Order: sequence, then structure tokens, then C-alpha cells
Amino acid sequence: MVRTADDVAECIAELVPIYQSAFAGPLWEEVTMCEAPEGFDKPCLRRRSPEPINARCDRCGEILRRPCHSHAAIRERWVNRFREAESRFYLERLEDGTSLLAALAWYGTPATVAAASFSDPSEIHLHDWLDQKLPREFVWLEEIFAHQVMRHEKNLWNYDEMVRELLQELDSRDFVLRTKNQALINKTEKTFPAETSVIPAPGDERKIVIVRLSS
Repeated sequence: MVRTADDVAECIAELVPIYQSAFAGPLWEEVTMCEAPEGFDKPCLRRRSPEPINARCDRCGEILRRPCHSHAAIRERWVNRFREAESRFYLERLEDGTSLLAALAWYGTPATVAAASFSDPSEIHLHDWLDQKLPREFVWLEEIFAHQVMRHEKNLWNYDEMVRELLQELDSRDFVLRTKNQALINKTEKTFPAETSVIPAPGDERKIVIVRLSS
């Protein structure tokens, strides 16, 4: 378990390529940033493109020049989370130390999660909705990703342990995440069948998953 910003900084070199590979894969297809001009009627979904650097987008015709998840941007986001909120990075490793699964979670409220994870102008309308739907305090699972080369599937064997360990570390009884990964949603419902609710978010292909162990 990683508990400080300094420790996160030490893990960056190993974890960033794993993260980039995971989110470039078939489910997310987030490789480059959409370069469509403002006002273009059909930009890439959430302005993330599956095409490689220097490819021409077949939707808007622009050249894709920026990586979707750059090393610098990921480092800044993760380190800032640890500086701004009580946070933890859960890691599962092989015997040789290679990371197989990583999950970033932090103690949040509807307001802090809205500000940090729903800050895009297209998501501002969700802030009041989040305040109505989410618990008053909870552990927010911001990131979860696996090493696709070392273990391409069945990466949630220790999901129950991971959730409970993060809840204990961050002193909360409720666990919340946003995802379109149906395997992750199914695993949550199977692991916590009586405590889990899944709520479609308005205008978003991702769903809010709430595990209420406090009730």
C-alpha cells in the first residue's frame, strides 16, 4: 500500500506505461487527444481518440499530436491527489516485484469528487446530481488498472480484500467508483450483492457504482 506523495513519485516510472497500455486497450481506446476544433459537431468521445500519434483523425481530419495520457500529466494528477486528499495506492505484485494491479483511491465527499473527477465543462451539470446520489463521505476509486502483458484477464481475484483494505486505510464504510467496465461492475455486484447499487450517470456511458457497507 502506497501512502505518501513521495512514495507515489517513486512508482511513477513503473506504473505509467502499465496505465497507458491498459487504457489504450479495446475497452477504453484512449491513445491520443482529440484535436477537433471547438464547435465541431462530432468530436471523439470525451475527446479521446484510439488513433496513434501523427495519425489523421477520420472524423475531423486533424492530425493527432498529443498523447491522451502523458507521463507528465499522470504524474501531476497522482501526486496532487496525495497532496490534496487522504489517498492510497493499492498494489498487487509478482514475487519479482512487478506490479500486476494498481488502484488509486481517496477519501472524498460529493463536492470534492465533483471538483476533481467531474471537472470537464460537459460534466458540470452532474455536480448537483452527484450531491443527491452519493453518500456524504466515502472512498472514491479514481483509478484501477492491470498489467495487460503479464495478466490480460481475471485481474480481480483479490477485489474483496482490496476494497476492504482501502476502506480500512481511509476510515470509511462506503466505496464509490465510475466505470463502463462491465466485468468490474459484475465483480462488485457478485462480491457485495446486498450492498451494491449501480446508477447510470446522465449523458455518460460510464456508471456510478456504490457499495454501502455502512447500511
